[in-house]
Amino acid sequence: NLLTAVVTAAAIAVSVAQGDIGDIQRNLGVSKPNTSCTGYNGCKDAAKDGGTVAMDANSCTSNESCKNLAKDGTATLANNACTGNQACQDAAKDGGTVTIGPYACTENQSCKKAGDDGDATIGENSCTASKSCSGLGAKGKAIVGNGSCTGDESCSKAGEEGDITIGDNSCTGGKACKDLKKDTIVIGNNSCTCYECCKCLDDGDIIPDNSCTQSGECCSGSSRKGAYLSALKATAAASAVTWTTFAERTSSGTFTTSYSGAAIAEHMNQDPNRIIHRHCSTCTASTHKDIYYKRITSVPAQSAFTGHATDFVNLFTDNWMTTPSNVLNTDFKLYSTYDDAINDVNGWTYCNYDDPTVGFPRDCGPNGKIDYQWIKSTAGTWVMEVEGTPRKSESGGLGPTSPSYVGCYKDTSTRAIAHGWNGQRDDTLTIEKCVAQCTSLGFAYAGVQNGYACFCDNTGYDMYGASSSCNAPCTGDSSQICGGPWANSVYSTGNGGGTGGDPHFTTWNNDHFEYHGQCDLALVKDAEFAEGLGLDIHIRTKVVRYWSYIK
Repeated sequence: NLLTAVVTAAAIAVSVAQGDIGDIQRNLGVSKPNTSCTGYNGCKDAAKDGGTVAMDANSCTSNESCKNLAKDGTATLANNACTGNQACQDAAKDGGTVTIGPYACTENQSCKKAGDDGDATIGENSCTASKSCSGLGAKGKAIVGNGSCTGDESCSKAGEEGDITIGDNSCTGGKACKDLKKDTIVIGNNSCTCYECCKCLDDGDIIPDNSCTQSGECCSGSSRKGAYLSALKATAAASAVTWTTFAERTSSGTFTTSYSGAAIAEHMNQDPNRIIHRHCSTCTASTHKDIYYKRITSVPAQSAFTGHATDFVNLFTDNWMTTPSNVLNTDFKLYSTYDDAINDVNGWTYCNYDDPTVGFPRDCGPNGKIDYQWIKSTAGTWVMEVEGTPRKSESGGLGPTSPSYVGCYKDTSTRAIAHGWNGQRDDTLTIEKCVAQCTSLGFAYAGVQNGYACFCDNTGYDMYGASSSCNAPCTGDSSQICGGPWANSVYSTGNGGGTGGDPHFTTWNNDHFEYHGQCDLALVKDAEFAEGLGLDIHIRTKVVRYWSYIK
């Protein structure tokens, strides 16, 4: 036994002297002084099967000198380490932890796949050669110090399926941090400044000042624009603009409009930029999450909306039509960013229309047809907003919305809209005059017929179906259409609970109540009413986009 021990000890001493410690100490701890493992294969496979390795400065400097180091264990290497080709490749690869000091991993593939299934921490000014830290901490956690990942593809796929934190002035080599894409990524200042160097970042990744400044796909994949858009000046410019929502559909399925089509049209015709923005959170194509509609020609008057699109808002929400005056690159242009819209660059080239009940933008696309990215009042989660702040009404502030064209509908001697007309011809009739009359009487709808008659009602305007006979000029303004023979041009006045405008009530004593906001109103009749039973009417309202609605 003594002889065997002496021979074994001698063999170990010879092996260590020759630098071949991998097979002898695979499961043991290894601690080496400065300038260790400098020969070819010098510490290859050291503590490979689960041991612990600690290397001082200037170690692992030759080709493959520390390859497979602590492959299933823990490796710590000090300054100026892993400077040979593939010197620390696969260190702590299969689930261990690797920590490498500053100025490390400076040769081609020198720390490739280090901490591949585990955690990797690299000091400052490291990973400076081509693919030097490629795959670093690919399935675990990777932390890279300032001034690192400066070689071509030097940190590509680092933290690919885990978390990665990269310091300032990093990821500056060509495709240096390409495919950092799975979980949480934090990148320091002045980083990702080369073409495609941080390609495939996600929407939720944190990108600070002066980063992702290169054009092209600096921080985006071919189909991933989330991080790219969130970082570039185009989005910064858009976020600085005042946007006003005029229509939206929430994730719970609630559809609301805050302005009439006439009000948005008027605003677009007066605004210098004439831009509408659609954000669609349920749209699947990255090109259609955000679209910017820029008007070239003036928006037509409300009276021109006599087809499926009942007004300018309805054109977007439900009926994307070519008429009136809505043709790509003739009447409007489309862009993917606000900056493009302002600078008139990268405009979309394809659009289609004229499918009733299908809203904006049908199958329009940047370079061709893209299906199923449209919206409607009964589908999707989206917001339509206009640059600036439109006027609510001529007087401003709260009050009934501007009249909105509903459509052209048939009528008979048994009137669909039964109130308001005194049986006399009005030779000064205009749309505004009829709407004002119906509004003052508290009705929700106004109908003009055959050029000279005005009717009012709250329901029933469509009981006989749509008509195509609204072609009679108004007697008070021949440029307007006031229905036709047995046909009503119907407008919403803005009155009526839940249809826009604020609630108005007339009690049994003819007392008129008009109020705004969110409130409760109880109207109580004394006990003599209904043979002593009394009467209690309780009305509750809620606020929806500046308006009170009966709840």
